[in-house]
Order: sequence, then structure tokens, then C-alpha cells
Amino acid sequence: MPTRRQLLSGGAAGIGAAALLTSCTPPPPAVAPKRYATLYRTLNGYRRDLVLWDPTGRNPTNIVQSVFGRPAWFADGQHLCISRGARDDSEGTWALWLCRVDGTVLHPITNPSIGIADLDPCVGSDGQTIAFSRDTIGFGAGQGIWIVQATGQGLRAVPGAAGGISPSLSSNLTAIVYAAADGIRRIPALGGTPFLIARAAFPWQYTQPTWSQTGNKVAFIRHDSAAAASLCYVAGFGGPVSVLTSSTAGIECPTWGKDGATLNYARFSGFGSEGRSATDVYRQVIGGPAVKIFRPPGPPATDLSTLA
Repeated sequence: MPTRRQLLSGGAAGIGAAALLTSCTPPPPAVAPKRYATLYRTLNGYRRDLVLWDPTGRNPTNIVQSVFGRPAWFADGQHLCISRGARDDSEGTWALWLCRVDGTVLHPITNPSIGIADLDPCVGSDGQTIAFSRDTIGFGAGQGIWIVQATGQGLRAVPGAAGGISPSLSSNLTAIVYAAADGIRRIPALGGTPFLIARAAFPWQYTQPTWSQTGNKVAFIRHDSAAAASLCYVAGFGGPVSVLTSSTAGIECPTWGKDGATLNYARFSGFGSEGRSATDVYRQVIGGPAVKIFRPPGPPATDLSTLA
């Protein structure tokens, strides 16, 4: 079974120890502006810079260096949760951090032991609860889904979600969907017995589930071949799988709009992060055509996260 680190090629450069700052909790959720967050892989193949864009793909602002994996927005639109190296990169250690859109890195949310990687954050609708993947493969425990508060308090594993990656919280914070080797699973946020809402045909065929905040739908990526992919969705309790769009290129990072019927996503050419030749951002309403929003200029973007 591939680890989360294998599914995310590359890594983040270490940044050294950081002082824990006071008064670091994000403000209550508010009306958020539309904005895109994009990670760029630089020529050395490791460092990724977090870049923000306006809704038309203009006015890029490089805010943070050495970010690993996709960032997650807080509902206020002014804060992000990122995964960043806690110490030297050779240790294979990544922690969750809170940062502002101006690039100010506020404080580490988690403080994992050496060799443990905290990845794939998803910020809940309360602006405080964060679900994430913890990779402890080097310690023999494997992957799993964890929860923590934005303050760093309340860190706990979700019992029953061992082996899962890429969690997404329901709008009422009572349930989590995540990717597993056999498909997309749902589990109570307090833990319990997970059940499949979409069964894969082969290991890790389904990835990157994301829960709509209205309409109780879960979007995810279906890998159809080495190069082709489809963006699909299914009801939150399972049922028939619907295909929004299919492509001979790669698709990733689906994000629901607030109407529960619109999805933003990235489409890219090439293989993985290292071999990309282009990445485009699309928006598509269920039942409607795909509309290209923009192509970030410069080096091919990777790990794109959107706020609809």
C-alpha cells in the first residue's frame, strides 16, 4: 500500500525551530473573498512556494516558502493551515502550521516526533476543528486520520480510520470522509466503524474526497489509467457514482462552491509533480460544461487548492 509520502512526491525544506506565539487563534468564520492558493515546485525539485491569486488568476503573491502538500483555507478567507517542515528535511517530519494570507506564519498547530508527517489538513466549518492525515509509517503504525483544534489542543486519533488519508469534514462536523485503499470511506468524527460510500476497482483508484457544505455530496478523483482521470461525486451516505468530467490528462484538488453544485478543480498534463507541462484551473457546474478560469504562468503549478 503506498504511503501518503509516496503519493505526494518530493518534500519541504526544513525551517528550524519556531517560537510559539500567543493570540494565534483565527477569528470566527466570516464572508470570505474568492481566492486561489497554489503551490509551485522550484527548480531544485524540493522547495514549494505558496502563491495566492485573485479569482481571475491575476495578481500572484508569493507568501510562504517550503510548504508541503495542499493548504487548507479557514472560513474567514484570511488564514490558512499548511504543512511545513518542523526541522531538517532529512528527518521526514512535517507539522501543521497556522499562517495569515500576508505570509505571516503564526504558530505550529501540531508538534510531531521526528519522522512523523502531518499532512492533508481540512478546516471545519467552525474555523477551529482540523482533520488531517498522520503518517507514522517509519514507526510501524502506518497512516491514519487525526483531529486537532487550531490552537493545538485536543489532538487525537480517529479510532477506526487507520490507513486513511486526505480527510474531509462534514459541514456539521459529525462525520469524516477519507481515501482508503479500497475506496472512499465515511466514519463518525468521534471514531467507530467506517463504511464504504464508493468502492474502488483497484487499490487507491479513488483519492482526494471533499465534502460539499450543502447538498451532502462528496466529490473525489477516479484514476482511470496512468494518465487519465475523472472527477466524480457520490451522496454522503453512498450510492451511484456520477461523473462530472473525464480527461485524458490528470485531474486533482476538487473544491466545492458554496452552492453545492459547482466544483473547482485543476487539470494538468504530464505525470506527477516533476513531469508537469501545464496546470489549468477549471470551474464546472453539475450538468454544465467545464469553464477554464486561468493557467498560472511560470513553472508548472502543483498541489492547487481553491476557495470558491
